[in-house]
Amino acid sequence: MKTPLKLLTACMAAAILFLAVPVMAEKDRDHGDSIFSEKGPGQRELTPERIERIMKRLAEKNPEKAKELEQLRQQDEQKFKDELRKIARKQFTQRGGRKGRGGRERGKDEYGQGKNGKPPRRDGPEHHDFRKGMKRRIQQHEQEYIEWLEQNNPEHAKGLAEIKEKDPGLYHRKLAIGMKKHRGIMLAEENDPKLAELLKNDLQLKKERNELLTLINATTDEQQKQQLTEKLKDVVSNRFDLLMEKRQLRYESMLKRLEKLKEQAQKHQTELEKLKDSRQQQIQKRLDAMLEQKEKFNWE
Repeated sequence: MKTPLKLLTACMAAAILFLAVPVMAEKDRDHGDSIFSEKGPGQRELTPERIERIMKRLAEKNPEKAKELEQLRQQDEQKFKDELRKIARKQFTQRGGRKGRGGRERGKDEYGQGKNGKPPRRDGPEHHDFRKGMKRRIQQHEQEYIEWLEQNNPEHAKGLAEIKEKDPGLYHRKLAIGMKKHRGIMLAEENDPKLAELLKNDLQLKKERNELLTLINATTDEQQKQQLTEKLKDVVSNRFDLLMEKRQLRYESMLKRLEKLKEQAQKHQTELEKLKDSRQQQIQKRLDAMLEQKEKFNWE
């Protein structure tokens, strides 16, 4: 029984080496196949198979657009993928991306019916309770974010409070953007403070990078442009080192999970060995239990 455990360990080790390459990252101005172009959470990879599926659906509904994209694909692969992601999101929404599990609308079964075989009413109590619960959860998340912001960036929290009084619509838009930007940091603080600190630093470096790029594009003074470019180089260099640290943390986390899996596999193997050794006893014990139940007098 030692061979299966070695094989399992080897497979898990291979999985670690494979998964250690891509890590949690951000969608920003960086493009290309490099450490700076990591996919963000929830962003599915555009595999050749997925690209073909999207293009096939597009060709059926909009042949002209599909032809236009094929031309872009030959000219600029990155722009083609960016445009394709937009189309994929649109296709997802059109196919009912807001439906529940199994592709069904909330409150309906697989036949499109609600409770007791009746279509769910949007003004009924079920729909009202769902919306009420959803609103309560959103408010809870918003409150948690505001409290986190007050501790980590009081000035920004104060600015948001002022906007809330003047323009509630703008406030909620800025709140949603901020929650999306800082969500990874908030989650990391609970489980991995070191990663949270790296994410905070990365956010600052990206801000500096964007500001420098804006200044470089705006200036016509070559000397000033050269000075700004040198600063940008330092920022990019710092980001590279930071992203490498993030990858190292991810790799170390995977190693820890591998050790736990190995312990579980070893425990499972030991249990299997015990069961194999007691095969005859287990069979006889089960047989006796079945016969004993059958022979008991039924008083009912």
